[in-house]
Amino acid sequence: MAKRADVTGTPAQVYLQPNMVDFLLNAIRNKMVAAIGTVDNDTKLKYIFNPQVHSDLAGTPIAIVGNASNIKGEVSLAKVNIEAIRYFAHVKARGGFYVDQILGANLPANMLANTDWTNMADYAASLMPISSRCTSGKNRCTANFVTMKSWFDSANSVRAMSTGQQFLDPNWNPTARKIARDNGPIGSIKTAQSADYPQERMSIGTFFDQAQQIAQQPFLQGNTLTITMPGEQEKEVQAVAGQAKLQLFLIGGTINTDSSTVSNLSYPVLSTSMNGVLATARAARTSSFTDLLNTAFYTAAGADPTSIYSTQVSIQVMQATAAASLLAGNFSKTRAQDYNNESSTLDMSAFLPQMSPKVVESIIAAERMARNESMMELTDLQKAKPKTVIARIGTMTDVDMFSSLCINFLTCISAIVDVEGMNNAGTPSIFRQILQGYVNMVNGKDWRHWATSVGVPMPNLPWTLYQFMEGSWVGLADFALNATNVNVFMGNQPITALDTSGLQQATRAYAACKSHFEKLFALAVPCTMVPRIIPASVRDAPLAITGQSVINAAGAGGSAKRGNGGGSTAQSTETTVAPVVKKRRGARSDSEPKSSRTEKGLFFVKPNLSPTEIFPRLEEKLCVHFACKGKECTRSDDQCAYKHVKTPSQLKPEVIRAIGDHFMRTGNGWFNKHQWKATDLPDAKYQCLLGDARTGMQCTAAEFVFHSPRELPPAVVTASVPLLPTATRSFDRIFSDNLHSRIHPLPRISKGKLRKETIPSWNGNQQVCQVGHHTTAKSSEEVLSITHKVASSDCNQISQVEASKKIVKGTVEKEKILREYEAKFGNGASTSIVTRKKGATPSITHSSISSCTPPTKKMKPCSKKYYRVDDLSFHNVVAIVLRESRSHFSQADRFNLALLDKNFHEFVPLVLRWLDVDFSSLQQPRLDYQSQQSICQHRVEMMNAAMVAFGLDPGKLVRYLGGEYTGESRDTERILKTIGPYISETDANHIRRILQSGCPAELQLTESSSSKLEMMHRGNQKSFNENQDIVKEKMNKEERYSHIIPLHRLMCLFSPYLRHTPQGIVIKVGKDPRLVWDGSTKRRPDDIVLNEVTPTDDEPEITFGDAKNLFYNDLYNTRISYPDDDILLATSDIKACFRHPRVHPDLTGAFGFYADDYYWLASAMVFGHLVSCPSWEPFRRAIEKMSVVFADRTDLVEKHRAYLNMISWDTEKPSAVKLTRAFACKLNKGVLDMNGRQICLPARIYVDDALLAAVGRKQMEQRLAAIIEAIFTVLGEPEVKYRQCPLAMDKWSELKVSHEQIILGLKINTRTMTVEIPQSYRADVLSILNATWHGHRKQFTVGQAQTLTGKLARLAEGAPWVFHLMSHMYTTIAKAIANNKALLAESSTEFQQLIQNIRIKNLTKATCKNQAKVVAFALKRAAKMIHQHDVKYNITKTMRYEIEFFREMLQLDSEIRWRTPLAFLIPRTPFATTVGDSCLEGAGGYSIALGFWWHMDFPEEVKHQTLLFKKNNDDGNLISINVLEFVTVIINYCAALHIVQTSHITDDPSPVLLNVTDNTSALNWTLHSCKTSKIGMMLGRFFCSLLINAPLEIPGAETLQFLPDRARDNLAHMGHCVEREVAESQKYSGIETEGARQAHFIKWCELYGIDDPCGPEQGRERVVAIYIKYVILGVNYNNKSMIRSDTASGYAKAVNTLFELRGFPHPANLQVADNMSAVIIRNLEREEDIARQRHPLDNDIFAKLQQLAANSKSPDSVEHVVFNMVAFGRITGPRAGEYAQKTLDKVEVHKYPSGKTVVKAFIKSGFIFFDRHGKRIVMIDEESINQVHSMSVTWRIQKNRRNGQKLQIAADHANPAICPVRNALRVVLRAKKLGQPEDQPLAIFVDGKGKTKYLTAGKIAEVIRKAVKLSKPDIEAEDLKRYSAHSIRVWACVLLSEAGKSPDFIKSHLRWLGESYRMYLRDTKVMNEQHLKALEDSSSAVMAILQANLESLQLPDDVVEDLDMGEYEDIIN
Repeated sequence: MAKRADVTGTPAQVYLQPNMVDFLLNAIRNKMVAAIGTVDNDTKLKYIFNPQVHSDLAGTPIAIVGNASNIKGEVSLAKVNIEAIRYFAHVKARGGFYVDQILGANLPANMLANTDWTNMADYAASLMPISSRCTSGKNRCTANFVTMKSWFDSANSVRAMSTGQQFLDPNWNPTARKIARDNGPIGSIKTAQSADYPQERMSIGTFFDQAQQIAQQPFLQGNTLTITMPGEQEKEVQAVAGQAKLQLFLIGGTINTDSSTVSNLSYPVLSTSMNGVLATARAARTSSFTDLLNTAFYTAAGADPTSIYSTQVSIQVMQATAAASLLAGNFSKTRAQDYNNESSTLDMSAFLPQMSPKVVESIIAAERMARNESMMELTDLQKAKPKTVIARIGTMTDVDMFSSLCINFLTCISAIVDVEGMNNAGTPSIFRQILQGYVNMVNGKDWRHWATSVGVPMPNLPWTLYQFMEGSWVGLADFALNATNVNVFMGNQPITALDTSGLQQATRAYAACKSHFEKLFALAVPCTMVPRIIPASVRDAPLAITGQSVINAAGAGGSAKRGNGGGSTAQSTETTVAPVVKKRRGARSDSEPKSSRTEKGLFFVKPNLSPTEIFPRLEEKLCVHFACKGKECTRSDDQCAYKHVKTPSQLKPEVIRAIGDHFMRTGNGWFNKHQWKATDLPDAKYQCLLGDARTGMQCTAAEFVFHSPRELPPAVVTASVPLLPTATRSFDRIFSDNLHSRIHPLPRISKGKLRKETIPSWNGNQQVCQVGHHTTAKSSEEVLSITHKVASSDCNQISQVEASKKIVKGTVEKEKILREYEAKFGNGASTSIVTRKKGATPSITHSSISSCTPPTKKMKPCSKKYYRVDDLSFHNVVAIVLRESRSHFSQADRFNLALLDKNFHEFVPLVLRWLDVDFSSLQQPRLDYQSQQSICQHRVEMMNAAMVAFGLDPGKLVRYLGGEYTGESRDTERILKTIGPYISETDANHIRRILQSGCPAELQLTESSSSKLEMMHRGNQKSFNENQDIVKEKMNKEERYSHIIPLHRLMCLFSPYLRHTPQGIVIKVGKDPRLVWDGSTKRRPDDIVLNEVTPTDDEPEITFGDAKNLFYNDLYNTRISYPDDDILLATSDIKACFRHPRVHPDLTGAFGFYADDYYWLASAMVFGHLVSCPSWEPFRRAIEKMSVVFADRTDLVEKHRAYLNMISWDTEKPSAVKLTRAFACKLNKGVLDMNGRQICLPARIYVDDALLAAVGRKQMEQRLAAIIEAIFTVLGEPEVKYRQCPLAMDKWSELKVSHEQIILGLKINTRTMTVEIPQSYRADVLSILNATWHGHRKQFTVGQAQTLTGKLARLAEGAPWVFHLMSHMYTTIAKAIANNKALLAESSTEFQQLIQNIRIKNLTKATCKNQAKVVAFALKRAAKMIHQHDVKYNITKTMRYEIEFFREMLQLDSEIRWRTPLAFLIPRTPFATTVGDSCLEGAGGYSIALGFWWHMDFPEEVKHQTLLFKKNNDDGNLISINVLEFVTVIINYCAALHIVQTSHITDDPSPVLLNVTDNTSALNWTLHSCKTSKIGMMLGRFFCSLLINAPLEIPGAETLQFLPDRARDNLAHMGHCVEREVAESQKYSGIETEGARQAHFIKWCELYGIDDPCGPEQGRERVVAIYIKYVILGVNYNNKSMIRSDTASGYAKAVNTLFELRGFPHPANLQVADNMSAVIIRNLEREEDIARQRHPLDNDIFAKLQQLAANSKSPDSVEHVVFNMVAFGRITGPRAGEYAQKTLDKVEVHKYPSGKTVVKAFIKSGFIFFDRHGKRIVMIDEESINQVHSMSVTWRIQKNRRNGQKLQIAADHANPAICPVRNALRVVLRAKKLGQPEDQPLAIFVDGKGKTKYLTAGKIAEVIRKAVKLSKPDIEAEDLKRYSAHSIRVWACVLLSEAGKSPDFIKSHLRWLGESYRMYLRDTKVMNEQHLKALEDSSSAVMAILQANLESLQLPDDVVEDLDMGEYEDIIN
């Protein structure tokens, strides 16, 4: 009957119809009744289907006529007279009637005499309709049909009206409500003739008269011969018998629980899907059946979110063993004895709820392994032992889980049989009826009322129910396994021949359970029955003590809300054990009187909440463990850090309001009404929060629907979710349509060929959720993952379609987004990125979208940029479901949906509200953004509405918004057209990519929901949470500039495209607080942080670090050319530079975060991500370049006059001021070119600070105008009406142009040419020393010392001598760090484990997958522990001396000049050199340029402390030779300093001296040598004191000694006489900087007689190219024998800088194709590309190669020979040219310069085989395969010139198929068989035409790529190209590395010429990701062969290089 608004199913409507007959007739006339049923005289239920009302000629109804059958095609009329429709007298105890039922007086004893109610008191009677059962929802009203005749016989007077009104109903009318006399109605349903009722027969026939569907019998196709083996025939017979048992188990019929009988037995009708399963081959039948059941569970879980038949499905994986037992009828006939063991037969425990993810995952893994083994066609010996038992992996701890158990098996039944057909036939499955009875009982109102009223725990209740149901199972199993019954079924004997005793037993067990609980309901007493077997998890668990837990235990309030996966939010483990409750301080002892439970605790809270979730942020911190019921605080009032509140009066009204609002918003708790009854609440709205443990808060469904989101009542529900009907179709119909309607039996297919079907999912209410194509051969894991595929379908595809007419096909999520973008946005893309059409995609129809302007053309979807969780849930689609199907959801539906959990409770009404919000104005420009003081709530509301309209997809939202969110105002083509000619091609490409596609260049990230939730749970950093006022201000600032997008905080939880990254805040005195996006901090190795997973290979290079030093160099050279002019300084700041690059829309959610109670999408790059700085770099460099282009544009001064007028000037130059001069040298020659014109220097930009210098005001105005124009050109013209100006106007207006500026925290003065530490910073350091490091302090920690040294080191930028002195303090800290490490290694278990993880060898196979993550995390964590260890160390005398020294020097009166000349900070040529040396007896030194020499003998007391007289340093007084040589350094410096100060040897005010002794400069002595002894440290301090305020500087170390004689001779022989040890950098020894490379080039030129390294001549290009070639070959700064192309480019750029600084063209212009240096570097890049563009093979590909060979037609095919060479090459790693040719018909030879030729590939003599005795096998034949034990390989010619090398290889006897030796032997045998000459290549094959061909690199690549495509069907074409013949060699390299072999071993074993093999191993992380299968999935055979050879593997013979062979040409593949 259709649901009507006025039909509510109340008892009054069911029992007290005023005129039941009229009501029934009207319902029939209105076609609202499908059938009517009544109890006939034989107490059987009978029905009339499609009833029609038959009236007489006067129109008076006289009968109801209908069909006696419910089967189409069968029509047999039946009728019931209207007169027969009467009422029963219903007798029972007065308290048993419903409360609102009107009753008469109690029946007197005389009326009850001789009845079943004799001597019963307080019994009454009422009238009810004749129907045996009236049901509405779950409110079931059942009449007790008992023997009534005896009562009527003894009380005939009741028929009198007065008596009837007295005892039956005061309003009874005997005419309208006639009483039935007998056990049933007066009369019964009788057969009727069609001729008597022609009109009714015609109406009935229109429905039932349909032609019978004739099932087509399967037939064999023509020319098909089927051969069945005897064993197979016997197995098939057994399988058919098993199917018979299954059908008997599910037999249909009618059950009578009163008499425990069954009738109308009917065999079950199998479903379409089940018929398809039975049609498959027997070997695949179990697998197909398992897939069907898994699909059924998945489909049921998504069929109807409002039905418990969906929400309580809790089977996550169907075990194959359980499915096999079900299919074979292997049912358990006995009750289980133990639920903790595995079972060999099937019982109900196999369908218990699966709540343990780990157990489920292990089952899935086992199932997957079994399927993989079957697919690999392994032998039985190779396969793992199959499981034949059923694992009991489920659990049951409450009645809801029992209900879930029943629903799980009901789902199985629905998959196997046609439930709807059997129901229509009136013979539903008997077991299904029993299970549904259990479900209805435990989810009914009676059950909830009883469980609530009992009020005591009943932990055994679910297992009591299970025991009853087990009786029914055993009875049905006994019936199904009865041999007689099986023979009756299989022999097509009459169904009446079945032995039904088992069915009666099953019915009796159910009736007993029903009767037992009805008595408990009536008496309102708890169930005390103890089950026969109780699992340990229930038996050992303590009893719950709260009212809520009682309800949960009984299943009335727990309502374990299971999602589609079936998991319970309340049960996350297999067992649930109540926690041990700690006793509260001051709690009552056992001897004390018991206090009232209602007197303690002000609040009730929901379970499983963390303490931080309960209360909002309060000024006064309350102890949640004390204030809340069910929690206990173990501390006393004075010991607890939080306030103990005992009464409401202790709370302030504002606190109460805050807590009340928080509870109403979140639903986390409510007020204890017993505590608050005497207290007036501050607001009446909080009255609904009053409640107790049982009732909860007083909020109704109506209140929920009409409350605003901020006023929603808390989602605390103490009753199960009501099962309100929400659709016209039944759940069975929905489920059947989803599971069976599109599944049709298909012809059997051959192995390996896949068929495509479309499995539908939830399509209730004609809603179709699309699922993509998939194969029918699905594993359990794949079936379970269908949920992900459904939810990953584009959210807009849930639309109203006719399932019978249209099937919308789906595809992977990314392709759907791209396709939808193309369909919606049109013509923007140049090429389509969608490969095929996947079906129609409905468009979004929201009015706000359709009415708006076209969205952005930028930021299109990209396959390299996306983020999403990979395990979707109902959370992720609920907004889409509501959006697409809102009209189909009733108010009750929405209420039920909101009751899933507290988040749904808040989110569902918000979504419904947002769906009505017009957000079209979001696309309009924000004209009032500058005046925004706080976040606009209306704008947030519109953003939320737009987000819902776009399916919670941030990418679509951002593209829709466009404008500033995507940088729409920036014209990419115009910008690049303007700046393109002046910037590098690389930077131009990066700028184009960033402007058009956003940042980063690549990020493809998916993560699990648990990983996402973990990061959400962590929240933000403490500093961020404690400074909310600053956060609000910063968020408002960023939002008004469109850098971020505010959304509701729940968006992150419900959208699969959003995640949270923790936020921090950095607050420094005197600086603006800065928010920091923390994408690096990890707490666990498996944490996913964006800075770790974002690739950086394609990001721009960072070069801003050179800007400061280049600016210093510009200033010095400008002073050289303009010694008498004022050089003015200025700075300009670029506003929010990191924000200019926009985030790709599809990644805005990946960069999102929580802040200020919102969730924020990051549409602009964040401060803290590792690509933020690289993404800004090309713009920075472009601005620098354009500042030169615009420098001479005088018109720009007037154009930007308004800006120039905003700044101030200080250009007055006092006449008395003397300018410090600068002196030219080889490296610094000024800023004038050869014609005397000034070379225009660029603005140097350090991050966002542009540094400018100019001569005079006029030139400075031009420079400032140029930088403004450059900024506006690159970043966009300012339109402050719409967006902020890219020039930071706040700092610009404060600019004062002068000769002195504070730049980057340093004071630069161009008149004195100095850099100074500002006084403010010095004062800060001094205050720290005085406050923290005072003289009384005795100890320090490593962290404290590092903070101090960081402050002190900054002083070195203005006083370089500080850097020398700091080295001693660093030594002290280093010793403390070493002690920390030693201490942690001994005492910390965590540290010890970290150290083990760092060592690769200690990693297990399980951790190998995440090896890189584990090691990186361990390194970072270990370093953090070492540096943050809080062990204190004593301040040493040395350290105290240095601290006191700094304290004294920082005083204002110290006369220390904290500044240094610019001349000391740039690379300069020393004006003089001093040389000295020392021995144990004396020392001496000299300087020719300075004109001095000296010599001295050491005093005797010094000599006696040297090694001349001491053998060791036992007494600690040894004076080492290093100390004596240091003395030489000091004396030389003193001599030079004296000459400089006392003579006019140089006019340079800041000369530079090279002070060298024993080939080591003074810098190295002070930094290293002097720290080796106490006396050396004292000398170091003395030497540093000489440098303070000294006018003479010592640059970096420079070596004077040439290479050893042997090296010089070798170089002379080769014609390369170049000194390999060159000058070190000016400041930092050992760091390869640009300065060091420049010094290297200058020295190189000097050695070769090139006086001036730079010049304008064209020949300079050739000189520099020769230099670059030397660098590549090893003559470089660090003497590396092999450097990368990037490093070589760095040398070229360093040389270019030298030329650029002097105004000369670049000699190594890498942008010019034919530039000689560019050609050399590109050749090097090409070599690297070979490594970069080649992937290694893996074992899965190897297996597919073997499969291809096995499936080939001939053993001589190309597939066979390729497999042979791959098996051989895994160990040897040959080059392609060593076994293959370039063409199929031509042999490749190497030709010596002498004319001699050698075949490159292996020939027969190159392969020598040996038996197990070591004897050579001379006669090679097929028998040799079994004899061979090892082989020797000889390389006659090879690239490394080591011709004739030999290598021994051992055979693998355990795995002969993949043995390298046997495969090599097969290559030899094939060549012999095909008649190949012995001096010709061995690798040959026979093509399809029967012709013999040579194996080529192309053929190898072709076969390998074919195997790769089999292994990786979805591989992209670009990746496929990276597999070639060279992949074999790469694989060998990778396997050896992962096996632990050293790099030297790999190089020697694989015969590598140089270090290029390291390119394959240089990035461990990348290698692990790309080649995981080579390590993780290695078969035992592969690892065995590798391991066996590792032990016996030998390196090739060490032969002499063949220098006469000439150049070797390898095959490039």
